[in-house]
Amino acid sequence: MENKKCIICKEIKNKNLFSEEHIIPDSLGGTIKILEVCKKCNEEMGKKLDYHLTDFILNRIYRKKYKISGKTGKIPEIIKNHTYDSKGRKIEIKTDENNNFKLIQSPLKEFQDDNRLQMLFQDGDNKMEKIVEGFREKAKAKGKEIEVKLTEILEPPEKYNFKEEINLTAIKMEFFKIAHEFLCYYDEDYRDSKDFLRNSSLIYEYIQKEEKIDWIENNIKFPLADKDKEIFYEVELLFKHIGKEIKESSHIIFYSQKAVFLRIGNTLALIHNFYNKNNSTNATIIVAQNPKEKAVLFRFL
Repeated sequence: MENKKCIICKEIKNKNLFSEEHIIPDSLGGTIKILEVCKKCNEEMGKKLDYHLTDFILNRIYRKKYKISGKTGKIPEIIKNHTYDSKGRKIEIKTDENNNFKLIQSPLKEFQDDNRLQMLFQDGDNKMEKIVEGFREKAKAKGKEIEVKLTEILEPPEKYNFKEEINLTAIKMEFFKIAHEFLCYYDEDYRDSKDFLRNSSLIYEYIQKEEKIDWIENNIKFPLADKDKEIFYEVELLFKHIGKEIKESSHIIFYSQKAVFLRIGNTLALIHNFYNKNNSTNATIIVAQNPKEKAVLFRFL
């Protein structure tokens, strides 16, 4: 009976307990797959790591642009939360086929008395009949007859806003996991290194506890602070001179001089001190990929 070692928990298990893992999440159009992550770790990383990157607002914009659906088969809305106007109506901001924003207002319910309800609908609400029928069924079940009057609401909401909660710690860990699997796939020496042992242990520790890890917080940077933006700019400038396949790719993973640069969809990260390849300063590995297309490998060792 054939056994394998998981590159996350490092446990040796029967090969039947392993499943396909996309290095770049398939919900972002990733196509590179590995078969060395056990099902348990794969499921945990999907919930605790992948989701936070694929559902991040910048990548929801990316998925809308390239029409990439998730595991539910649906393409996410760019703005998924809602707010309420001064009249108590729920306001949702959706996009049409051309990615133009449109406001959707929920009906406003006004109870005249126990047996009479007036509902005010936005002009052209195509869910009006279904909503009204639902209220009539509920009223009937309670032995009441509710009269529903329909009145068009033409004025726009007075104001609206939305909040987006971002788990930066989970997003950092997701980039870290992508870098780990990337080097496991493309560099055999990495698996025999002390860095591999450290990195796999940090990922496993996070999916068990979901707590901040100092090493991760100190060594992963986003292009937010001015001092970090210059580094990201220099790396992006380098890509423009390497080749068309890299310059025009949506996803790029770039290893050089112990660091890993990642551009995954509309998000960027830089991981310092990730892997010291045999004390070599010249090793470079680059993978570039467009959504749902085959990845292109550039290797300079």
